[in-house]
Amino acid sequence: MVNGYLRKPNKTKDFPETSADIVLKLEKKGIKHTRHLFDKIVTIDARTLFSKHIGINDEEILRLTKLTDLSRIRWVNHTFAYVLYEAGYDTVGKVAKADPDQLYKRITELNAERKFYPAHIGLNDMKMLVECAKMLPLDIEY
Repeated sequence: MVNGYLRKPNKTKDFPETSADIVLKLEKKGIKHTRHLFDKIVTIDARTLFSKHIGINDEEILRLTKLTDLSRIRWVNHTFAYVLYEAGYDTVGKVAKADPDQLYKRITELNAERKFYPAHIGLNDMKMLVECAKMLPLDIEY
């Protein structure tokens, strides 16, 4: 929660390129969204144990960890978390340290190439995104 605002969690099944097999493994353990997943992946040890317990490889659990982390930022839905991840801004810490101009340029270029979403995201949106990321604690271990 930041300034009294509790972000709505993203559903794990909605993250692009998350296989139906992974979603099923998560759902069998009662994990349907990022808030359910957060406690399972917050530390490296917890993440390793959890990935072995449900049969998800290290690369995939790290990807889900980073998408969960990004999902904590206000206004970041499942698609935009994935865009940030693909753009190399794959943690709250990296977004918080980002130059909004460079972030805007990278996101705009990536979306033009890969057509993730039809909406226009402006430079002011990137400035607000960075400011929101700065307000979050860096809870997840990498």
